[in-house]
Amino acid sequence: MSASERPRDKGGPHPENQLKRVEVRKARHSLIGMLVIGAVGAITCAVRRDVPGLASASDAVLVAALIVGGGQAIAALLVVRHAPRARVVAAVAAVLVIVAGVSAGVSLVGPSWVPALVVFFGFLELLLIAGSTPRKPARRKHVPGHR
Repeated sequence: MSASERPRDKGGPHPENQLKRVEVRKARHSLIGMLVIGAVGAITCAVRRDVPGLASASDAVLVAALIVGGGQAIAALLVVRHAPRARVVAAVAAVLVIVAGVSAGVSLVGPSWVPALVVFFGFLELLLIAGSTPRKPARRKHVPGHR
């Protein structure tokens, strides 16, 4: 969709806030995509045992992967449903991803790029959560004589 085909913001008391809603919507949709990808990836890692570096993984690692994947899936569902605390749950799920990535990096023997990618994924989710959070309009002081 090109810029000329996009619907224009309608006039109103604060048309600049309507443009911000569109920007928040894009970040929210990206967040939902990241959460779904994280959920599918973590649950897949828990179910399949031929993941590089996890060939001899213990049951505790697999349970942790299921917890991370389940947290991502629940957060995605809550963000889609516009639940009041959806972003808080998504932030907790992102922190779980970061913790899992750091712990996988510590436990793996030898250099691997997978834990670094997982940690980056978690931080990217946190940035999308911050970007999708609606902002309150700035309070403006009334100056006599000005509108």
